[in-house]
Amino acid sequence: MTGDSRICRVCREPMAAEAKRCPRCQTWRSSWATFWLGNTTQPFGQQLVVLVVMLVAMWAGFRFFLHPSGKDFQHHRGDLVFTSQSMTFLKERERDYFAVVGTIRNNSDVTWQDPYVEARFLNSKDELIDTYSSQLRDVIIRPRADAAFRLTGYTARPSAEYSKVVLSITSAKEKSWRDW
Repeated sequence: MTGDSRICRVCREPMAAEAKRCPRCQTWRSSWATFWLGNTTQPFGQQLVVLVVMLVAMWAGFRFFLHPSGKDFQHHRGDLVFTSQSMTFLKERERDYFAVVGTIRNNSDVTWQDPYVEARFLNSKDELIDTYSSQLRDVIIRPRADAAFRLTGYTARPSAEYSKVVLSITSAKEKSWRDW
């Protein structure tokens, strides 16, 4: 081997010292160039390190940008109250359909979104006859303000048995700066 040639690290054939790639197997001379520009000859350690770094970056992105923790709703449960509500019934394809509409008042300094509402339907004797739970998607309740909502679904009994509805909010998410 002369001073102006090198040995390829993959196929062990001689190549010019200034060559960036082996003319026989097309492997890049630098292992990092091989890693970035293609060829499957990089060491297992490099692959493992890059895989771990990518997994950590994906976890961090998922955790902090897609699902931020925000404030705990349990400490603010009493700050969201229903200021008005009304219940109506319609007949749709042989089934009774209910609609509860109203407003939610936010008495806190936190912006809440997507509240999960539980509706308890009572008969004229104040006995529980039906329940319905649903997340109110795209409902945003700004601090010290009201937000309108609508809760709809099919009834389990004839609409004549329903006398009133009692609503409660079981959870909500704090609206983060990432959601704007």
